[in-house]
Amino acid sequence: LLSSCDWLDVFVDQQIQVQKGVRKNSYWLLEVAEKGTYEFQLRRWPEEYDIPLNKGGVGEEALDIAAAKIFISGDDADVRKRSAVNEKDKRVVFTANLDCGKIALHTWFEDSNGEAIAGAYYVYVQRK
Repeated sequence: LLSSCDWLDVFVDQQIQVQKGVRKNSYWLLEVAEKGTYEFQLRRWPEEYDIPLNKGGVGEEALDIAAAKIFISGDDADVRKRSAVNEKDKRVVFTANLDCGKIALHTWFEDSNGEAIAGAYYVYVQRK
């Protein structure tokens, strides 16, 4: 689990910031220990918070999330993907084949005009 608390030089480290839909973004510096296919689940809410990406709960800000993007850069990595989001989506899943080594993982949620809203506050990563 990666969270916005761990972004480089930008912090969204309080749940109230996620609830308000603070419009911030940064990236994670990571090291791929094992070559393989990795699944990245981009989420606004933690997995156990079972509501769609663009919805808010009681007292929480709804966001106009229409698309999600991922960009992975590194010595042997250059992954750029985008996916539309529908109103019932709780996550957006991307897969990438990665070699061992250091990478930077960038994520974005975009509104219906293609404008960046924020990064994915939570990213679940699993080697397949």
